[in-house]
Amino acid sequence: MRVSLLGRADGISAAEFQTEWWGLHSEMVRDMPGYVRYVQNLVLDRHIKGQSVPHSAVPVDGIVEFWFPDREGFDACYASDAFSKTAKHGAEFLQDITTYLVETTPLEINET
Repeated sequence: MRVSLLGRADGISAAEFQTEWWGLHSEMVRDMPGYVRYVQNLVLDRHIKGQSVPHSAVPVDGIVEFWFPDREGFDACYASDAFSKTAKHGAEFLQDITTYLVETTPLEINET
């Protein structure tokens, strides 16, 4: 899985970021091949040591979860023309993208 932390570009409000990300950008992602799940997590509040802090303290506006069945799916996605177009669009409203490739471990929940 790929997880990315997104920061909006200078001059882009939180509302503009949300509209662009949840609107045209998500539609463009639908055209990308190779993935099995894409989740957009909009940051509503930021906390450090239990205290809410301003955007400037933690300038992350969104967190993306991008799930792939295997390395081939990942490679197909990022080699596609659809990805190139989507990345170009992202550059219009994003300033920072910090990406991590992660291995997930599900937590089993005991329901009693």
